[in-house]
Amino acid sequence: MFSLSEDQKSRILDRILEEYVEEHGLGGMAKSDFDALLLWLLVREQPGTDLFNLSSQFRIREARIKSLLETAAVKFDQTTEQEAWQSILSILSKVDYDIESLEKGQVRFQLRDPMLFRWVQRGVRQLESTCSYNRSSEQVTMNLDVLYLLLDRAWEERGFGDNWKGKVLTQAHKDIQIAVGRIGKKIAGNELEDLRSRKLPKLRGALEKAVTLANIGTFLVPLVEKLRA
Repeated sequence: MFSLSEDQKSRILDRILEEYVEEHGLGGMAKSDFDALLLWLLVREQPGTDLFNLSSQFRIREARIKSLLETAAVKFDQTTEQEAWQSILSILSKVDYDIESLEKGQVRFQLRDPMLFRWVQRGVRQLESTCSYNRSSEQVTMNLDVLYLLLDRAWEERGFGDNWKGKVLTQAHKDIQIAVGRIGKKIAGNELEDLRSRKLPKLRGALEKAVTLANIGTFLVPLVEKLRA
């Protein structure tokens, strides 16, 4: 079923023994938690695992797979904030962005990894805003100005701990620039004329505001200049 090395099998067994026996005592862990632990360990050892294939192999719905992984992210995952945001920014540099609403100023993108959404949600809440996650489509919908603020904060040295610097920060900068460019390309290619003609849609306001951001604002100047032309 799974092509695991002996080292991978050993790590999985060690963690199961730690959680199932040492932490909870034999039989002390709920079956649903054990299922979540097992799935999470397998996915962690094989990044990029296709959840559809995983659901077929385990003979449960894909939605159940995602639910169990979300449970595992809370109960068993030891990922640090820095590690989570490294993964999030990498994803944001690769996904396609859709304009959810010009009037509401919202964008939509596919996060792909359900275990990362809680970190995105935490960042959004710290900005006193909200976002939504559709588990079946793996899509996040949020205000564009909030997404820009998240990226601007991620640009800062030590933004996610003392190790958010050096090569880690350099890679983060690359991912952020690519993500900003992909969003801008989507707007310029599909929504620019609508934004010019409509009276103060929130998406335009988000762009105008983003230009003033200390770190990523300069990357948005060309798009806003096109908008104002």
